[in-house]
Amino acid sequence: IVIDTLKTVDPKRKCYRMIGGILCEQVVGEVLPNLVTNKDQ
Repeated sequence: IVIDTLKTVDPKRKCYRMIGGILCEQVVGEVLPNLVTNKDQ
């Protein structure tokens, strides 16, 4: 669901991602490829 939603969002938009208990601020363009990679593993 998250990947489908982020595909329609501007790649420069800020988003937040929880990594190891730490909330990280990134842009959608950086996060989306990582989410797809993690899903495939």
